Amino acid sequence: MAQQLQNVTINAPAFGGINTQDSPVGLDPSYASIATNCVIDKLGRVGARKGSVLLSSTENTTGASTVGTNTVKVETIFESLDKSGDKIVFSAGNNKIFSGVGTLTDITPSGYTINNNKWKIVNFNDHVYFYQTGHEPLVYTDSGSQGLVKLTSVTGFDGPNGIVSVFNATATENETTTLVVNDGSTTVSIASAHYQSIAEQVTAIQGASNYSNLLFTVALNDASDGFKFTYKKTGAVSFSPTLTGSGSSHTVTLLIAGSVDAPYQANEVLAAFGRLWIADITGNKHTIYWSDLLNGNDWNGGSTGAIDLTTVWPSGYDEVVALAAHNNFLIIFGRMSIVVYSGADNPTTMVLHDTVKGVGCVARDSVQHTGTDIVFLSDAGVRSFGRVIQEKSMPMRDISRNVRNDLVRQVNEERILDSTLSSVKSLYSPEEAFYLLTLPTGNITYCFDMRQALPDGSHRVTTWTTPIALCYTRTQEGFIYMGRQGGIYKYTGFVDGLCTLVGGTYTYSVSSYPLSYFSNPLDFGNSSNIKFLKKFKMTIIGDAEAQSVLSWGYDYSDSYYKQTFNSKRTNPNIAYYGVSEYNVTTSEYTAGTQTQVPNVHGSGHGNVVTVGLESTISGSEFSIQKIDINVLLGRLF
Repeated sequence: MAQQLQNVTINAPAFGGINTQDSPVGLDPSYASIATNCVIDKLGRVGARKGSVLLSSTENTTGASTVGTNTVKVETIFESLDKSGDKIVFSAGNNKIFSGVGTLTDITPSGYTINNNKWKIVNFNDHVYFYQTGHEPLVYTDSGSQGLVKLTSVTGFDGPNGIVSVFNATATENETTTLVVNDGSTTVSIASAHYQSIAEQVTAIQGASNYSNLLFTVALNDASDGFKFTYKKTGAVSFSPTLTGSGSSHTVTLLIAGSVDAPYQANEVLAAFGRLWIADITGNKHTIYWSDLLNGNDWNGGSTGAIDLTTVWPSGYDEVVALAAHNNFLIIFGRMSIVVYSGADNPTTMVLHDTVKGVGCVARDSVQHTGTDIVFLSDAGVRSFGRVIQEKSMPMRDISRNVRNDLVRQVNEERILDSTLSSVKSLYSPEEAFYLLTLPTGNITYCFDMRQALPDGSHRVTTWTTPIALCYTRTQEGFIYMGRQGGIYKYTGFVDGLCTLVGGTYTYSVSSYPLSYFSNPLDFGNSSNIKFLKKFKMTIIGDAEAQSVLSWGYDYSDSYYKQTFNSKRTNPNIAYYGVSEYNVTTSEYTAGTQTQVPNVHGSGHGNVVTVGLESTISGSEFSIQKIDINVLLGRLF
């Protein structure tokens, strides 16, 4: 007996975001296998992300303009706000520092050499501080009287009493005899043959009975192929440490000489609890320093201080990657662990609140506050830290659970070209309700919807592709600024501004971009029967005609049936769903429309079905409300 046609509706396709982690068989149809250049809007629909437009005098949303031969590649961006309410945007690129948005003005201090553009910038007490590894910190005063200057040039600068001396030493993973470290008066020995790696040797030395009497701390060096000796006292030292083993001396070299009244060259800075906090200092990645109260220029005396985390890390050796503040907690992110102090408003009495072992932060600029939570990138994906702060026994949520393997693979590929993951950038926007995580090497941005977690604690996620932002900032007005080739771009509209090199000259133009949605394989609740797809009807929300391609395939094949169609406005003057919002006389979205696309006829057959919709976004919003499918159930598979 012939089977009747059944109507199957996919309501709010991709409402659950992408899920590539679970087996696709029988997966909830609200999940998608692909959702590219999409966001999940406030009504739960998958729709096009906004575009980005260059903020400059050459901006042209309809054509092309010449930008020049030496266009700036912006890799850091930050908006400062002083107590008078004045705002200024700083950016970094081409080994220079700029102010302004449309026109970028070079404010790099005269004679100051910059060899990287991965600055960490904070606003603190009417000053703007610039920190980056290997560079003396820079300061901009809001009065602008001095402009941007080196920290040592600021009136009232008081540097630390001294920078500790740091030595590196070569090492051997399998010493055959006793390994001996000596500071000239104290000796620590271990039977190194018992330890298979240098890291294990370091741990053994740190645990030796006489270790606390050494004049220096011993740790794994930054390359993980030798030892690092850091003197506990400041200023210059009169002798070097020695390291012997297997009957021969190991090479010990001076990494950092002790010096007086020189600012710490830190890679991480945090403005919180009325102070500046810095970490990840060249040659010393295990110490946190804080400035005097309300004075980011004073690092000597007063209420300044430091924490040596060497004996605090729960995993033995670790190094600081990022700092964060939440409520009254100071959160110190290591690469492999996390340390939390409470009462940080008074560092002299703050207390070690908690340590987290086995999970750390791998990228400084992945840390973002989301109001009541903190999210960050770990080796296992994007994690939430809020629940750990609230209740120690509660595990951290895995925000990226549904794309974990794909994300981890992308992060590992990023490490090949950028071992410190300094190019990984992120942004949280309360207005757009998303957390963006960009991996430029893989040319991908993960967009996590932060409105509400899914039942498993993860968040709905989509992906963005070209053009990839190199950095972000959220302005006081709630705008999103992006740094890319050509300058600073604004997240707005539905076209992408591009700055491309043509014949030795960079040319700015705008272009459309593709949106792609593909479902996971669907069995329509019946895994046994063969399906014959007869007809599709889509409800698409948009304010203009758009050319789209409907794709469908069977049984996990990469080969798809395709049909191109143009969505037509049914009535260009009605609001969404054909009614005015709140019964006002004028509809809120008068250009919006509910577009019906009937009579897209299907073909082929198979046991499971994959449905996809691709559209070219060219100046107008676009979202998918639902997909209706007429399906005929055939014989048992």
